Amino acid sequence: MGMPELIAENRAALEERAIAPVKNPARLAGLKEKLAAQRRSAPLFDTARFTRALEAAFTQMQATASSRR
Repeated sequence: MGMPELIAENRAALEERAIAPVKNPARLAGLKEKLAAQRRSAPLFDTARFTRALEAAFTQMQATASSRR
């Protein structure tokens, strides 16, 4: 997603990263703005691409299962 500032190394860091933006409205607004911008280009939000990849995986699984019978 291009937002490494949201990656947490452990539970304590995760809690801190989840709470910090709530305590800092400017930081929260910045994160929201960056996320909105990423939605236009990040593969995570490309649902058509994700669907094609998932369908291809299902097709491959079916082919593998069929060849083992």
